[in-house]
Amino acid sequence: MFLSKVQPNHAWRYTFKTYGYEAGLDHLTLDAICGHSAKSKGDDYTKVTLKKRIEAMASFPRHNVAGTTPSAAA
Repeated sequence: MFLSKVQPNHAWRYTFKTYGYEAGLDHLTLDAICGHSAKSKGDDYTKVTLKKRIEAMASFPRHNVAGTTPSAAA
């Protein structure tokens, strides 16, 4: 049996950050949403508020999944 050494949730975070970056979201906000630590001491001083996270998620690209119907909010 083949067992992958890649953790699925870890891979999803990279995918999420890639799509978020392509959508124009800044790295501080993407890191905050994903739970990643600051990359520098300067970044650590900037706190991403809940309001900013909600706005970022609202601007995140939507993906249609075959066999589902979009929600009214989408």
